[in-house]
Amino acid sequence: MLLHPGFPDSRKDRAVKKLLPLCLIAAMVPACSDPQAEEKARQIELFDKAVARYRDAQKGYVPKGSEERQPQSKAPVSDLAVYRLKTLDMAAGELSRLTTTGTPGRQVAAARMLAECHAAAARNEARLALSDWTAMTNRSARLLALMVAVDRASSRAGLLRDDSADAVAKLQAQAQDYERAIDQNSTAAQKLEAQISELKGKIAVLQETSTKELNAGRALRQDLMGQGGAVQFEIYQKAAAAERRGNVASSEAQQLSAQVDVFSGEANILRTRVGLDAKSAEAVKGRITELQEQARQTRAARDEALRAKADFEQQLLAERDEIGKVYGDQVENRLYVNSASAKVRAEEAIKVTKEARSKSSSPNDKRWITLDLLAQQTMLAQILADFVTASGSYAQTLEVLDSQAKRLMPNANFGETATLIRGTQSKAAEEAKAVLGEATNLASELATDANGTVLADFVVKYQAELASATTRIDQGLATKASAH
Repeated sequence: MLLHPGFPDSRKDRAVKKLLPLCLIAAMVPACSDPQAEEKARQIELFDKAVARYRDAQKGYVPKGSEERQPQSKAPVSDLAVYRLKTLDMAAGELSRLTTTGTPGRQVAAARMLAECHAAAARNEARLALSDWTAMTNRSARLLALMVAVDRASSRAGLLRDDSADAVAKLQAQAQDYERAIDQNSTAAQKLEAQISELKGKIAVLQETSTKELNAGRALRQDLMGQGGAVQFEIYQKAAAAERRGNVASSEAQQLSAQVDVFSGEANILRTRVGLDAKSAEAVKGRITELQEQARQTRAARDEALRAKADFEQQLLAERDEIGKVYGDQVENRLYVNSASAKVRAEEAIKVTKEARSKSSSPNDKRWITLDLLAQQTMLAQILADFVTASGSYAQTLEVLDSQAKRLMPNANFGETATLIRGTQSKAAEEAKAVLGEATNLASELATDANGTVLADFVVKYQAELASATTRIDQGLATKASAH
């Protein structure tokens, strides 16, 4: 049975525990001569050791005594990520030694487990990258807010003249603009918050459904003990179906959570603008009174505004550099560029699964291995879609900043970085389309072959995920059009 990208780690662990060791043991059942017994036992021991490592990697903590665990670490998530990847890589190294020795059945069993190790590592890297991207979107809001602050400070300096009457009139108009902007942005933020509340309600329902179905699947799996052949298989099918429904609900909840994060980021931008506009409006109104009796202080006030503009510019550039480093190291490298990225690990899982399929002689096993392959191709498509979305979002932020910087900060170049990111995004999108094409064809073939079987439901799920990835890629590429 397949380990699917949407399944929680604990569920994958139980699937591995119940199925993959059985797969290898079944492959090793044929009788052999005494000289072969020792080698066979060594292979079983090595496989069991790799499976144990895989299970350890799925735990939500770093075991005591591990070199990755720091006594008073300030970044336990990073410690866990390092531990998981190292443990999965160790398991993969052990399994790779079993993919070329023994009977074809043993090799196939080891290859499937090896592919799952690569896939689990890919999922782990993707989760970390998306977590960092979510945090990055909130900081991107600060970038835009700082550019607004630069704009406001620049405008204020330009308005501070010795001709107080002219300045007062313009400041009054500017105060009205601020108030209109506050009203508009407050209304828009309230609408977003209402949408967020609605989505959270849907998420709660989906999470409840997921928990209910997963618990049902868990209960059915407990009933497997002591059952015989056909009954055991029937119970297993019901458990798998319940788990699939639970994981579908969980996947949908995660997608809605991502939408909540996007809306929250947009609402934060609007609320930040409201706060800045409110402060600016207050400052402008105060300035109207001051200019009437403090014309002599106009030059000093103008110099102060220019200093504020320079300070905001420095903060903006520093924040840009910091976010750029986070994007490059934590998002771009983890998802796409690095040699150990989620993309590369997913591709390795696909490669190993294809090799396993070529070695399998059982038509039924080949169907399940083909489903493995479809799951991994779908995962790769989702990873590439995540990267296209993340890179598009960041590039769009830089493009918006660049459009303003040409007027306010001529020496600050945001456009070149945005162009480079768009180039990488375009390349990833082309790769994603190729993967989507291959996966879509594979899903169609498998749907025909699996018609009327339990595999058919899985195929439908993956086809939906492929459609979702296609939509997200198109949306990620479309961000450039709306950047200005």
